[in-house]
Amino acid sequence: MNVFESMAHAIIGEHGRALFRHQYTSTLSTFGYGIKFWKTVLLCYGKELYNLPKKMNLTPGQNGPVHMKEFGFPAFTMEKCVELGVPIPELYTYKTVGNYSTKYTPLHLGTALLRFGSGKDAWRDADQILDIEFEKKLWVGRKAEDFVNSPFLNPYSPHDVGRRPFEKADLYDGDKPIVIDEMGNAAWFPVGYYEDVLLNVQPDRWAGWMYVYSKRFPELLPLQARGAVSILHNLPSGKSDTYTRLAKQIRCVAPKAARAFWNGKHVGVLAVASAFRADSTPEEMAEGLRWIAVSKSSNMEMSYRYIGRALTFDDFALLAPQHALTILSNVNYEVVREVISKDSERLAGLFFKLPSSQMKAVANCMSVSGREEKWYPDTERGNDLLYNLTAMSTVEEKSSTAEWDALMRPLVSKYLETRAWRKQLLDLVDPDVAFLTLTWALAASDDPVPKDAIENVLRSHPHAAGVMDLVRQHPMTWPGRGFDTL
Repeated sequence: MNVFESMAHAIIGEHGRALFRHQYTSTLSTFGYGIKFWKTVLLCYGKELYNLPKKMNLTPGQNGPVHMKEFGFPAFTMEKCVELGVPIPELYTYKTVGNYSTKYTPLHLGTALLRFGSGKDAWRDADQILDIEFEKKLWVGRKAEDFVNSPFLNPYSPHDVGRRPFEKADLYDGDKPIVIDEMGNAAWFPVGYYEDVLLNVQPDRWAGWMYVYSKRFPELLPLQARGAVSILHNLPSGKSDTYTRLAKQIRCVAPKAARAFWNGKHVGVLAVASAFRADSTPEEMAEGLRWIAVSKSSNMEMSYRYIGRALTFDDFALLAPQHALTILSNVNYEVVREVISKDSERLAGLFFKLPSSQMKAVANCMSVSGREEKWYPDTERGNDLLYNLTAMSTVEEKSSTAEWDALMRPLVSKYLETRAWRKQLLDLVDPDVAFLTLTWALAASDDPVPKDAIENVLRSHPHAAGVMDLVRQHPMTWPGRGFDTL
């Protein structure tokens, strides 16, 4: 063992022993130095990190549960490891690198490398992690429920990055689908496989995402409609979000299926759905409006927001005067702007049978004030707004492509830069010297690291000047620029 290996192992033993032996549960236990320390170890040693305790002649903790008879290691996130420049295909094989089941799956990162990367490193890494056999090994035992957890839409198809979707035959074990990656990468899977996996999961878990996905990939529209029908026929009434969910799903099904739903005797107040579609006839619109007009429920009153189209005189003419007055007085003004401007006299004529006590309400019903503030009609824009609601008081439109690009473009840029830099570092010196140099560079004055002793040892290395200069050059090696979080 040379002096560099001896000193590196001594420092790693001092700061890593507790975690290796399960004596502490926090990687921050060493005076706040833990995060920088562990990321330095990972950057320099890569997969050899997991062999270090044995090489240092450590033994696992002798007491406690069975799992403590093995060495312990910190839990790293894929995002932060990628920024270190450790090759992505390797990272997926590291047993304590996680947090890659949604945004950082092989299909997401492989697509990003092909979309935003350049050069042989980007292409080679993408080739490895997009290989179907790589996916199968990574996701052994993956369940269909895991496939739909917090999906993140990849807006690019394989054809957008010069690839082809997976072959259906490669994705099955007999007639059973092998569940890999996650549903946000819809375009990479044959539609039949995608259906087979999702139909093993409750539609409530995935149908909402289909609205966004099918806008980008129309071949998913039939699956979206199938999920919507299932949700509609199992939708409980009286919940705070019942009518929001009803509006979303009734607009995703074919006209025939929609009419079969609201004409079914078993749906009760959910027949209000006939007012939520743009293609509703006056008779269908009026039937739905009656339910809204007679409701005393604050949940049902949300339905004013989801009326599918602007109302006409023909819609109002089919309502009882009191119901027509209630609707005309409360809907968002845009719903009735045209009918008020064109048919105000005929509308007023609908109310002549109302008692005199209602005359003030009749006089006010065509005013702009006192109405529902929001309206999400059954139009492309209205439905986009409806599906992008995070709270009923906030409406935001988000571009899935812009969101994905904003995450992946800078990540790929950092990765390829740091990957090249890391390779240059490890081509110049072995991991022990690289570790000592990074430790010397990263450690603050109050960190428990013998910086002067490390520098003295490093000065004896034949490549000391070059490696110290290389470490100084790279911004990822300094606190606040990639070494502060795991």
